[in-house]
Amino acid sequence: MSTMQWPQNWSSGLTQTSMPSLGAQNPIGSAIRTQQSSNSWGLDSSASNPTGIGHFGSQIGQPMNIHGFKAAGAQGSGSGSGFGLNQGTGQLVLGGLQLLGNLWGAFQANKIAKQQLAFAREQFAFQKEFAQQNMANQIQSYNTTLEDRSYSRAHTQNQDPSTAETYIEKHRLPEKR
Repeated sequence: MSTMQWPQNWSSGLTQTSMPSLGAQNPIGSAIRTQQSSNSWGLDSSASNPTGIGHFGSQIGQPMNIHGFKAAGAQGSGSGSGFGLNQGTGQLVLGGLQLLGNLWGAFQANKIAKQQLAFAREQFAFQKEFAQQNMANQIQSYNTTLEDRSYSRAHTQNQDPSTAETYIEKHRLPEKR
């Protein structure tokens, strides 16, 4: 059975820094220090760690250091620093493109919202006109029914038609147009 070994140059494109100090009282930290000092990960074991675990106040504003490699966009004299054809510049360009895309999407959403508002106002005006016409028709229907019933009652009860007209004028709904 063969064992797999990592190549010594697997991290050649990354800027190397030291591993965080975990302390001798921690058995895992001791194992990491042993691994680090034996240089089996391809790290520079002679580099110093000015921040270390537990000194988070000094890390504010500093690039994040994970597994001994500087995070993207970290300042330094490595191969990825400065403005040019590198990862930091690519991220800046992609961020700008994302900003433009978001602005375009916001303007499109605003345009659609304005169209929806205009459509909603048009629908409301139509429904309002429809309801007003329906109300006018209902009033006219009520008044016609009232007249017919009043004249029929006056005729069957042998009353004067003026009695029916008085009743109609008293109970008629005003017509709205």
